Amino acid sequence: MKKEICLSCLTVCTILLACSTPSEKSLRSAASVIPVDLEHAGALQASQWFDTIMYVPLETSDSFLFSNISHLKVSRNQNIYFISDKSFFLFDGHTGKGKLKISRLGTGPDGYASLFDSYIDPETQEIELLDNNGKKIVVYDKEGNHLRSFAIPFMSFTLTKTDQHNYWFYNNNLPSEACNYKVAHYNRIAEKSEEAYDSIDPHLAEYFFIEDEKNLVTQGNSMLYHASPADTVYRIQPGKGMEAAYILDMGKNKAPQTFYSNHFKDIMEFVETANKHDYVFELPTLAANDSLIAIGCMKQGQLYITLHASRSEKTVTFSAFQDDFHFSAPLPLDNQNIPFCLDNEFLYLIITAEQLTDWQKEGDRKELMNEWMKQQHINEYSNPILMKCRLK
Repeated sequence: MKKEICLSCLTVCTILLACSTPSEKSLRSAASVIPVDLEHAGALQASQWFDTIMYVPLETSDSFLFSNISHLKVSRNQNIYFISDKSFFLFDGHTGKGKLKISRLGTGPDGYASLFDSYIDPETQEIELLDNNGKKIVVYDKEGNHLRSFAIPFMSFTLTKTDQHNYWFYNNNLPSEACNYKVAHYNRIAEKSEEAYDSIDPHLAEYFFIEDEKNLVTQGNSMLYHASPADTVYRIQPGKGMEAAYILDMGKNKAPQTFYSNHFKDIMEFVETANKHDYVFELPTLAANDSLIAIGCMKQGQLYITLHASRSEKTVTFSAFQDDFHFSAPLPLDNQNIPFCLDNEFLYLIITAEQLTDWQKEGDRKELMNEWMKQQHINEYSNPILMKCRLK
């Protein structure tokens, strides 16, 4: 017990020494502005941004049956992986064949008390699962065999890594004795927190607690980070600090800062009040590659996705996806499409079999798509379908 107390005190001191919070004005001065026009967002014409669209049905079998997807990610060899039903799933991103499922809910050394996020190390191919309630990382090899587990000093919600030993965690609005910052850098070898950014607002922490789907992603030697309800995407450079990379210009849909100073009794009252004013307060997903950033935002339950090409400054915001290569009707985005990710070749989206069936019925190419769905054995009970949009 004494050792734990000393470790907590040491961690707090380390964070306080490592962290200084620059003024908001200085952080935002060099940021690029991304227009997020929610008032005129319509259907994205896929051919304007992509070379082609490919549909990969994910294997539907007793071993790989799942429901909702969260924290969708793509590995270096373009396999996709995610969390669903308190389990980890890995699928071949080219064929859709299920490759691995890890389901170890329990108190044993090879298990986890909860499952919030996952990470496949690109060098070792080890699979690392984030146990929020257990405050630990559980590590397996690529066959799913348990290798080791190690404790982390806080309850965390998402993770990424900058190398094999340096972990970065998002702690939401959950302050603790070990860390009062939203983003924390943990050194596995030294077993201590070394940097932390974005201090938790104690007022917001009283009621605002939304689990962002994905908001901490590596981009080269740095990371992009945002946290709801902010309109700013930050760049964190390990050892060098945090600065604003992008400001999201949402016009009248941005809530004034004074709105968050109000005293709401709980998150429900906050959401109801924000929706009355058409305020955007939830940005559930962030994805990025070397030249493109994709941002999801919610307004009154409707999903919008913004794509911004950093080199050409080309930007689009859409609430429906028009695959003009295959379908003549647009696909309205909904909560099922919130998990998306990027690599340097594709934007990866998830659509449900029900969405695909409804979409197929709306267009004037019903026969062609109906035949394809029969060949792929897709019906309303099938697993979701991976949509791969090849970037131009």
